[in-house]
Amino acid sequence: MKATFTLLFIFPFILSAQPSLNTESGLYTYQEVVEAPGSAHELYSKAREWFVNSYRDANAVLQLEDPDQSKLIGKGVINVVHTMEGRDVFHTVTIEAKEGRYRYTIDHFVIDWITDGRHTTFEEYEGKPGSKKMFTRVDEKVQNLITTLKAQMSTTTSSDW
Repeated sequence: MKATFTLLFIFPFILSAQPSLNTESGLYTYQEVVEAPGSAHELYSKAREWFVNSYRDANAVLQLEDPDQSKLIGKGVINVVHTMEGRDVFHTVTIEAKEGRYRYTIDHFVIDWITDGRHTTFEEYEGKPGSKKMFTRVDEKVQNLITTLKAQMSTTTSSDW
């Protein structure tokens, strides 16, 4: 009985997983260290390819490419429908690679209200009417980005084509 109650209580929170508030930066952040086969250079190349495949113009998105440090930083846009209108949500993606692992960080979410030119950070928007729906829609898009990143980073490269 207690187990059933616990599952029923926790299950909705699992389904609506959203970014955690980073206590150091004060920003909503998705971050994970993921083990993946390959050298830092190979993982860096896969991450660069992921940016190319995930965004319309990787050259416009990528703000920093540092192959020596195996680090990429990009500023992307997610479009979500919110209250019958599209909203652009800007965000930053950082990917850092080391031998056999990489870390992704997705943060600095800013909502562009488009119609009146306002920009609001997730942190400012939290608790306002409609914020839960907005966060859920953005979370779905970000989870998709994370899924495609993990798939790209786990592929094995073959020079035999």
